[in-house]
Amino acid sequence: MKAKFCVRKRTLLLIAGIVWMIAGFNVARLGVMSYMNVERKWYLYLMSIVVFLLFGLMFFKMSKKHTKRILGYEEHRPFWHFFDWKAYLIMTCMMSGGIGFRAAGIFPEIFIAFFYSGLGLALAMAGTMVPMSAFAEEEETQDFNGAEVRVFGNKWNELDPDAEGDKTQYLDAAAQIEEKYNIKFVYSRPDGYDGYNLGELIQAGITAGDAGVDILDSEPDALISLISSGALTDLTDDMDQIHVGSLYKQAVTWQDHCYGMTFDNVGDTYFMVYSRDYLEDIGMDVTPTEKFMAGEWSYDDMKEYLTEMKAKLPEGVYPIGIHYYHWASMAAAANGIMQIDSDGNINFNEEGFIEAMSFYRELIDEGLACPMEVEKDEDGDYNDVAVYYSTQDMADQKFVIGRIEAWQAGGLADSIGEWGVTMWPWGSNVTCDGDYTTLSDNYYTAQSYWGSCVIPTTAADKTGISAIDLMKIANDYYDLVQPSGAAGRLAAWEAEEAGEEPQIGFDAGTARDFCTEEDYELYDWAHNRVQYDWAKPFDNAKITSIWNLAAEIIAEGVDARSAADAAYKSAVEKATEMGLISAKE
Repeated sequence: MKAKFCVRKRTLLLIAGIVWMIAGFNVARLGVMSYMNVERKWYLYLMSIVVFLLFGLMFFKMSKKHTKRILGYEEHRPFWHFFDWKAYLIMTCMMSGGIGFRAAGIFPEIFIAFFYSGLGLALAMAGTMVPMSAFAEEEETQDFNGAEVRVFGNKWNELDPDAEGDKTQYLDAAAQIEEKYNIKFVYSRPDGYDGYNLGELIQAGITAGDAGVDILDSEPDALISLISSGALTDLTDDMDQIHVGSLYKQAVTWQDHCYGMTFDNVGDTYFMVYSRDYLEDIGMDVTPTEKFMAGEWSYDDMKEYLTEMKAKLPEGVYPIGIHYYHWASMAAAANGIMQIDSDGNINFNEEGFIEAMSFYRELIDEGLACPMEVEKDEDGDYNDVAVYYSTQDMADQKFVIGRIEAWQAGGLADSIGEWGVTMWPWGSNVTCDGDYTTLSDNYYTAQSYWGSCVIPTTAADKTGISAIDLMKIANDYYDLVQPSGAAGRLAAWEAEEAGEEPQIGFDAGTARDFCTEEDYELYDWAHNRVQYDWAKPFDNAKITSIWNLAAEIIAEGVDARSAADAAYKSAVEKATEMGLISAKE
C-alpha cells in the first residue's frame, strides 16, 4: 500500500511549493480585500513591503531547510512527506489563524490590509523557491557524461561479476544510480588484495598516481593507515550536503577531519544476555535487566548479584562468561572511558580503564566468571586455548550471563528459552543517582567495528567528479540497497535539525526477537549512548593491541597498571611516528 502512494523527490518538492503558494495566495487575498475597505495611504504600502521583507527572509530560510530535507530522502517517498510535522503545524496555524482572526474581528481592518498582504506575498514567494532552487541544485549534479566510477568493498562487492548468489537488488540499484547520474560503475578489486592489505595497496596506488578505486567502503582494517598516509579526501567542509545523522559522519571523523561516513547500523553494539528461564529455575528473584534499570548494576552490585547466583548454580557453571577482548571495550566505555577516542586520545592508561579490567579479573579469581586459558604464538600475540563466550556455551550451561550483538538475537530463544537484555556495569568513574536514566553522561556504549565509505585522493581527477559528489552517489546507492538504513540515517538527521534527540540506529525499537518491553526500552536507550572507539582500527593498523593487553590482564592476571602503562607508551610512540597524534609533552 505504501509504494502505491510514493512519488519522486521532485514531485514532493512540487507539492510543497504548490501548498506554500496556495497558502500565501489565500493570506494575501485577505489583505487585498481589506485594502479595498480602508483608506489607502502611502505608508500602508510601505508597511506591507516591510512585512514582506521580514517574513520573506524567514520563509526563504525555511524553504531552503525543507528543500534540503526532501533532497536528503531516498528517491521515492509517500506524497505526504512534502512537509514534516513542524511545517504542517506552522501551515495549519497560519491558514486557520489568518482566516479566524479576520472573521473574529480581533484586528482592525487597516492591520489586516498591510500585514496580511505582505505576509501572504512572502509566503507565496517562498513557495516558488522550493521547487526552483531544488531543481537547479539537482541539475548541477545529474549528468557526469558517462564517467566510469570504480567501486570496491562491502555492498559494492555484490557488483563483482564473479560473485555468487542473488545480486538482483544490487544490480538494479546500480542501474538506477547509473541512469540518474549518467555514470558507469566498474567493480575494481585491488590487485593482490588478500583481505588484510587493503590500506597498503591503496597507498601504493596513490603513490603511483592512481588508487585503483574511486569509492571505497573500507573495513576498520585499513582506515587508520589510509588516514595517516593522506590517502583519503578530506570532506569536512562538504559533508553537510549529505543528510544523515551526525553519528554516521563521526564514525569516519578523526581529530575533527571528516573523511566520509558509515552506512553500517550505528549503535548495533554488544550487550549482555541471559536466560530468564534458567534464572527462575535456580531461584533468582531479580533479573539483571531489573537490576540495571533500578540503577543497581555498579561493580559492587554486580559482584553481589553474581555471588548470590554462584551459590545456587550447579558445580562447574559460572555466573558470567565474556571474552576478554569484548569486555575490554564495552566495560571501559560503560565506566566512562573510550579506549581511543576520535580526538586522538589514547586512554587505556586511565583509571577508569584499569578499574574495568581489574574488576573482571577479580570475578575470575573469585570463581564468578569463566577462567580463560591463553598462550602466546611466535609473534608474541595471545591465542585462546580454552575460553567460553559463545551462545552455544550459554545453551550448554557453562555460564549464565554472556554477550551478543543485536543481529545475533534471532533464534536465541530456541537455544536458551526466554532471554533478557542487560547492559554493562559501571565503576567509580560513573555516577548513578537513581534508576538507570540517571546515569552520568559519561556512561557510553562502545561501537568498535564499522565500515567506512571514503574517497581516495585520486578519485576526483580520475573520474572528473568531485569527491563530495562521489559520496552523494555512494549514499544514493546505499539508500536503495539498504532502505531501512536510509530511513534511519535520514530520521536521525531530521531529529537533529529539529533540535530533538534522535533514536540512533535503524533498528532501534524494531523487532530484534527481544522477549519483553523492558528489553526494547533498555536496548534503545543504549543506542543513544553510542560513541566510537578507535581501538580496533588502531589494532588492525598494528599501532596497539588491545587484544594482547586484555589477555594479559584478564586471562593471565598480569598487574593491570603496569600492563596498561607499557601498552600506552608503545601506542603513543607508534601513533606519533605515523603522524596520527602530536608528540606528548
